[in-house]
Amino acid sequence: MERKPKIAPEEDARRYNLWQQGYTDSQIAKLVGCPPGSIKSWREARGLPPNRMPANNRNFRRGTGDWEFAPGDRIKVGIKHGMGINKHMDWCTGVIYAVYRRFIVVQLPRYKVTVSQWELKDGTVKIEMLARKAG
Repeated sequence: MERKPKIAPEEDARRYNLWQQGYTDSQIAKLVGCPPGSIKSWREARGLPPNRMPANNRNFRRGTGDWEFAPGDRIKVGIKHGMGINKHMDWCTGVIYAVYRRFIVVQLPRYKVTVSQWELKDGTVKIEMLARKAG
């Protein structure tokens, strides 16, 4: 016994045409009049990749992407300590251990510290480049 398709061939062709034009699942769902999950299931059943909207540049304003860090670079890290009048900046020299999209991991003399783009933006952590890794 052959299984009947759940949607009409015309509807299938319409969805496929919209997908080829670059519409996202939620945009196709609005145009077709069904839940976005149905479009996702339809697309995955046919082995089609999702169409994605371009990234919002406001999400990448300032952070580790502003500098070209590489593991092995020597930097000076300043971390704010204290509250109110007693607030001061302690500086330590360290080596960059790992670089990720939104943060870096710095190996200081006694421990590792994670520096995120938000800490750099807020000024709770400051960084000065000392030397690039040779090579």
